[in-house]
Amino acid sequence: MKEDLSRELEEMDKPQVRMPEHERRLRLAFVNARRSAWWGAALIVLPALVILLVLMRQAFGLTFGSAFVEATDTPWLLLAAPFAALLINLLAILHVSGENSKTEAVLHFAVKKRPWNIAIILLAAGLLAFALGYAVLENWECMIGLRPSC
Repeated sequence: MKEDLSRELEEMDKPQVRMPEHERRLRLAFVNARRSAWWGAALIVLPALVILLVLMRQAFGLTFGSAFVEATDTPWLLLAAPFAALLINLLAILHVSGENSKTEAVLHFAVKKRPWNIAIILLAAGLLAFALGYAVLENWECMIGLRPSC
């Protein structure tokens, strides 16, 4: 009887274990939205102030804050800080989820409506566009070869 039972168990069809849904799905929220808004605001305050002072000097001839502008007028500050703010806030509102099966892998992208993060993204993109546009317009003669020494 014992042998019959063990033979019967060996010949029995084994159940197929299905993966639970939570193991097949991957959902990533990269960065906390509230913290990233604060970090983004902190990162764009100084470049925004420098650009505002430069615009005031060029448009109105005001020399207010000229020493501050000269001390902080570096490409790293004007480009890297807004780019970091842009990246951090994009990661905060972008959510990626994926499903993986034997035949296909599916990725879903969702953008969360976070007004502070979106405002920081737009402001950082505007600062980057302004800084890059200024750099191109200031040096366009060197770029196309009109000025021999640059």
